[in-house]
Amino acid sequence: MAARVLLIVQSPIGIASILQLYVNNADKNSVTIACIGLKGVYEYLLKLNLKCEVILIQPVAYSQNKIKYLARLRAQKMAIDRLCKEYDLIYFTSIYQDLYTMSILSECQKNNIKVFRISTGLNNLHQYANPISILGKVVEAITVRLIRWIIGVEINFVMLSGRYFFSYKNSASIPILEIEVKQEIYQRFGVSVSGGPSKNILLFESRGEDAGYFTDYQNNLSELLDRLKLLGVVYIKPHPTHGASRFLAADDDLKILNKSTPAVMIDLKDFSMIVGIESAALKEARHPNLVSVIDSFEFVNNDVKENFKKYLSDVSGSEIQFKLIEQLGLIPPPMARSISK
Repeated sequence: MAARVLLIVQSPIGIASILQLYVNNADKNSVTIACIGLKGVYEYLLKLNLKCEVILIQPVAYSQNKIKYLARLRAQKMAIDRLCKEYDLIYFTSIYQDLYTMSILSECQKNNIKVFRISTGLNNLHQYANPISILGKVVEAITVRLIRWIIGVEINFVMLSGRYFFSYKNSASIPILEIEVKQEIYQRFGVSVSGGPSKNILLFESRGEDAGYFTDYQNNLSELLDRLKLLGVVYIKPHPTHGASRFLAADDDLKILNKSTPAVMIDLKDFSMIVGIESAALKEARHPNLVSVIDSFEFVNNDVKENFKKYLSDVSGSEIQFKLIEQLGLIPPPMARSISK
C-alpha cells in the first residue's frame, strides 16, 4: 500500500533535498509538498510541473490585537490536527521560528506518526546564538507558557542576529536524515541564467536596508556595487521572501533575477564569482569562487557579525572566502598562489 508523504518546505535552504525526496517517493507513494509562508518558493515549485500536489500554507500572522492573534493560533492548531491525520510520513527542514510546523510535529509525536528532519545548514543554529538577557528570559517564560496553553507546543527561545526566535523544544527525539542529492536533481529542476560574453558576477542581496543589524548599509552596498561593476556585469539575486533593497531598482546597470528561484537551483556556470554579505545562500551555492564581503560592512553589534561569519565558515564543499571590497578581483602574488596549492 502506498504511503502518504508530506514534504514541508520552510526555507529555500534544503530545497534540493526536498526535491530528491520527491523523486525518491513520486513513483511509489502519494506525495504532497507544503510551502509554509514561502510564496516565492511555491511559485518556483509550481513551474516545475511536479506530479504531486503543491500547496501554499500561510500561517497566522502576528497582529497587535493579541487576543485575536491567540484565537487565530488556536483555530490554526485545530486545522493542523486534521491535516496530520492525512499522512503517514512527514519530512521537514527546520526547528526554528515556525509555529505551524512545530504544531505538526507536536501532533505527529502524540499520534505516533513518523517524522524526519532533513539535515541542512539550519540543523543547529543554537551554536551561533547570543546570550539572552534577564528581560529576555522573563519574556521567554511568559511566551513559553502562553504558546503551551494556546496550541500545546513546547518551545524555547534563541537569540540570533540580535533578534529572538522560537525553537522546537522536543526536537531531540526526531531522527535527522542526511539526503544525498544527485546531480540529476540540479539538471532536471535547475534554472539557467544566460549571461552575455562579459564576465558575470552574481550578488546575493537580502534587503539589507531593512535588516536591523546593519548601519550605513546603502553606502556600503553602493561601494561594493561600484567595485563589482569594474569587474563585470552584475546580477542581483534577491531574497526569495524579502526581495532586494528598494534603492537597487533605480540602478539600470544591474540585472535583477527572479527572486522565487532558490539559489542552490541556479546554474552558475556563466558566473566568474558569487558574492554575498551575510546571506545563507552562499553556503548552498555550487561554485568554486564564493566570496563574502561581510568585513566591509558596519554592524550595530559586532557579536552579530562574528556569528554570521562563524555560520558562513561552517561549510561543506566549496569554501567561502572572506575579502574586503577593495580586494575583489585582485590576483594573488605568485608566492601566495604556490603556497595555496
